Amino acid sequence: MCISGVLPQAVTFGAPRPGAQKLKDILAPASPVLPYIWVDDIDATLALVAAHGGEIVEPRRHDTPGSTSWIATFRDPAGNLIGLYQESPY
Repeated sequence: MCISGVLPQAVTFGAPRPGAQKLKDILAPASPVLPYIWVDDIDATLALVAAHGGEIVEPRRHDTPGSTSWIATFRDPAGNLIGLYQESPY
């Protein structure tokens, strides 16, 4: 983006200027969003994740003490952190 013919500090052409930041570092959120996917069977979904190259980060657990809902997190092969959520059918 060019405003009045002046380039923002982050955009560089040729050799970077001292102190210039990479655009990906500027756009990266300070607190990334953790998306959750509502599933019918969290154990079967975690098995599919592992079978397809994902990494289980946090295994299935209750979302709060005494709850009937379950959560878990995993990293997909691209490194994205994703949560799973299952309501108990009972």
